Amino acid sequence: MIERKQTESVIDLNNLSLSIKNKLLLNEINLSITEHQCVVCVGKSGAGKSSLLQLLAGIFPAEYTGKAMRFGEPIKEGYDPRVGWLPQGLGDNLNPHMTIEQHLTEGWKLAQQVQGSLFDDNQCSSNIESIIAQVSLSKKVLSQHPKYLSGGEIQRVLLALALISKPSLLLLDEPTASLDQQAKSLIMHTLKRLKTTTTIFIVTHDHTLVNALADDVLVMESAEIINNQKYVDVQKRYTESVSDYQDEDHCDICSSTSRCFETPVVNIENLFLKYQDRVIFRDFSVSICKNTTTIIYGESGQGKTTLAKIIAGWDKQADQFLSRFGSSVYLSQHPRLACSPHFSLKRILTEPLLLKKMSIDMTKVREWLKRVSLPTTNDFLSRKSSSLSGGELQRLLIVRAMLSEPDLLIADEPTSALDPSAKEEIIHCFKLIKLKTSCSILIFTHDLELQSMMGERGFMLTSNGLVLNQ
Repeated sequence: MIERKQTESVIDLNNLSLSIKNKLLLNEINLSITEHQCVVCVGKSGAGKSSLLQLLAGIFPAEYTGKAMRFGEPIKEGYDPRVGWLPQGLGDNLNPHMTIEQHLTEGWKLAQQVQGSLFDDNQCSSNIESIIAQVSLSKKVLSQHPKYLSGGEIQRVLLALALISKPSLLLLDEPTASLDQQAKSLIMHTLKRLKTTTTIFIVTHDHTLVNALADDVLVMESAEIINNQKYVDVQKRYTESVSDYQDEDHCDICSSTSRCFETPVVNIENLFLKYQDRVIFRDFSVSICKNTTTIIYGESGQGKTTLAKIIAGWDKQADQFLSRFGSSVYLSQHPRLACSPHFSLKRILTEPLLLKKMSIDMTKVREWLKRVSLPTTNDFLSRKSSSLSGGELQRLLIVRAMLSEPDLLIADEPTSALDPSAKEEIIHCFKLIKLKTSCSILIFTHDLELQSMMGERGFMLTSNGLVLNQ
């Protein structure tokens, strides 16, 4: 429990416990947060951080025991304009047919409706302009649709939506995940300004965010709040796990350090692509060889996700520049959105095989689950995706991808928002794929440590090709 002087209390939790189907999500949580305090919650994937955040936001995954108070009142389920909530990885949930201004206007209308206030167009416009400036976005984004924005811009739009009701309490789940350093700095600068007027609770694996913002640090493990010193231990283990990178010879075609057959699985030549008036790729050429691992870096808005979807065949306007010599599977940077919450884990794993009318071999399914250190029991396969941590879900989707025996696995920010232990597990999965199959792996990321941990070369994405990352 965080000790504070008895000033205005925003959050008070006493002996709070939460379970779903005999799985303990929160155990005897005691927490007090006062006005204008910034509390950062860290811990391994599956420790209970997001469950705690959802409860504070008024989203109850199950009945809880104990006391949960917010603004001196029992926390009620549903929307409260005094609370701004930024869930993790919901950029894809922005309506693609609405402009950013329409999204913000809709959020302002909802807040006014709940508060019983009359909607005023002038007040709405003034408030939107103020919020946009507050999150370091230019006015030009207001007329744009989500697909034309970079990942950093979308994250700041989502933060603007959380702030549109002028909340007293701001709840943020991994606000800097999947962002480059410049975008992270903008988010942190915004949050530093907000600290003077707003109570903030952040769930994150980003230790730079902890150092920059935290008044207090909560460390969660196995559904409980534990001693803060263990956070330092986690970071130390993570730092020590990064192996030394050794320079190696590379393929003349793709520059990979992996054992390479020098036969492309994908080839792009002279790609030209622009959105609105902005050129993303000009005379862009690249080859990905069989049985290789390629890591691609780039700033937000550089075109990483666009290129990933082009190679996966999701963007047909670029097909004329693309030659494929095998099948590919795309792993989204938002694993929760890639799973139907109503499906069992077995159905999630086998759905692509059913759609392709491929045979389902449960022995093979269990073999892959065992390889990535997931349970193989019928009880596990009958569970829903909401019961898994972020790292577990990412490994499950890797299994789903490999069951279709692709020639190329395309992973978009696969280690984003994972704790050091879960990150190592994902890296182990990629190394296992490289060892057990001839599948090529293409990783798009901001994680600069990934190339040394994988023992592979990294490349910077430019508008006309890849440049070796030194």
